[in-house]
Order: sequence, then C-alpha cells, then structure tokens
Amino acid sequence: MPLELLMPAVRLSRFFAALTCLYLPAAAAADADYVPTTSVAETRAQFEKLPSDDIWWTVNGESMRWNNLNLQKFVPTVTVYRDGPVRDLEVATNPAIGAFEVETPNGPMTFDQFLASDAATTMAVMIRSRLQPGFNASGSTNT
Repeated sequence: MPLELLMPAVRLSRFFAALTCLYLPAAAAADADYVPTTSVAETRAQFEKLPSDDIWWTVNGESMRWNNLNLQKFVPTVTVYRDGPVRDLEVATNPAIGAFEVETPNGPMTFDQFLASDAATTMAVMIRSRLQPGFNASGSTNT
C-alpha cells in the first residue's frame, strides 16, 4: 500500500496521542490515588521522536522499549472482552526461526541468542504462520 494512503492514519494516531496527553492530567486529578508510570512531558517527548514521514517507528534501543511498554499512551487501544473460555492455538514451532543468524552490535548471533542478550530490549516475540504460532520467545529481562 502506498505511503500516502497510510499517512491519514498516522496523522489520526498523532491526534489521539495529543488528545491523550491532554486527558491524562484530568484523569489523574479525578483519582487522587492514581500515579502515572510516566509524566505527560515524558510521553510527549517520546511521541516527538516518532518519524512523521514514515508509517513505522524507527527508533531503537530504550526508545523502542518505552514505545512498546507505553503503546496505549499514544496509539488508540481497547481491551476486547470475550464471552467464553480462551481457545488454545495449535502450535507448529519452526526451530529455523530461532536459529536464524542476525547481525547485532555484539556481532553475529542466532535470533534466540539475540533476544536473550543485553542488546535486545524486546519483551517478547511471536511469529504466526497460517494462524499458528511458529515462533515464541521472551526477550531480555533487562530493564
């Protein structure tokens, strides 16, 4: 899909992010026990790091980690409640994904090794193929 067709969605996301930043202080005032995990200033600063000419965020390291942990602060999200039990997915694990060699700041290593290393700020990765989990790994436990 051409980038120019996706840009309205990016602009809409930025609008909701700005709206969220304005709403957070009012929500905090409504509940005296509420303690935000980040300040409005920090949220806005992180939001400003997102590229305006790209549909994907291309920041890495600590900024990427912050974005993943705080996605709901600048992208509209909603919890969808189910009616009934969760169904287990069939698993068709592909060990070749974890064994795939990637270039990292620490030199070449397997994808599994990279996710467990200090160089990764990923919390978890799940790759689905044909609606079945094909790879699932927890990232580094560094904070």
